[in-house]
Amino acid sequence: SGMPLRHPAVRRGFAYLEKHHRWPATSPETSMVLMAVTATAHAAPVAGADTSKGEGRLGARYRGWAQDLVGHLLKKRSATGWRYNYEGRREPPQIGGPEDIISTHLAAMALLSARSIGVKTRDDVWLDILRYTLSQQEPSSRPDDAGREHRGFAYVLGHNIADEGKATGGTTACGIANILMARYALSDRGTRPEALRTIDATLDARARQGVSAAMAWLEAHWHPYETPGKTRGSKVLHHHWLWALETAMDLNPLQPGRLGRYSWYSEIADALIGRQHDDGSWHSIGTWEPAGVLDTGLAILFLERASRSLTR
Repeated sequence: SGMPLRHPAVRRGFAYLEKHHRWPATSPETSMVLMAVTATAHAAPVAGADTSKGEGRLGARYRGWAQDLVGHLLKKRSATGWRYNYEGRREPPQIGGPEDIISTHLAAMALLSARSIGVKTRDDVWLDILRYTLSQQEPSSRPDDAGREHRGFAYVLGHNIADEGKATGGTTACGIANILMARYALSDRGTRPEALRTIDATLDARARQGVSAAMAWLEAHWHPYETPGKTRGSKVLHHHWLWALETAMDLNPLQPGRLGRYSWYSEIADALIGRQHDDGSWHSIGTWEPAGVLDTGLAILFLERASRSLTR
């Protein structure tokens, strides 16, 4: 949110991460730490800042860490994506396989964040992200009156636990963002728009059709706060849905700020601000603990529209 790296809260946070999580144990943790490290490149500069120490721009201290984290994250990759990938602990077989769309979305966001400061990832990794994501989209549906298919993305398609094997708002937004990030990375910041078609024309066509069908699904199931498709009483993760939607919309160069007939940002911002507690935090029902920390962080990322800087 533009605070300088010298701010005591920021310094304490990084001191904790460097001491306890320099090599994070899971893929989601690695992705989040990598995003925090790359965010130092956008921190507000302060008078007399020493950029060689990463004060206001990504200096040697943070660049080396970012490069290490990218390597750490890629080593955790399964066949085509990511799931929990615990370090030093035997994982039981996961229902649906070793990847899920949310962990893969976090990894893609982290890799795109690293790319924005010059640490690139091989094309085959982005192609795998694209292929895996498309495999988690619902099968073809009957077109609506406007001729559009409505097909969302699942956490793990076919998963037998409630809400995890079918499309929801959060996972559909993750799927759209994954496709957009992969196509952006493969086109080299838009300078090679034909790159993906050259690599795999069929895959490129599926990607464009997949985004269109998923956007139609989101419009048809729209809610400005509650996660579409989630059952009450489950881990509804409302704030994750809002942040995932922000990534999907703000990474899409063709979006004019609307989701069909909905002005998505202003409607959600109104809903969020009305739910902020007196101490400045957010804390919703159905979020993983510590709910106040997670909900507040995701609310700020949404309100700041933090993803826009990744493709500038």
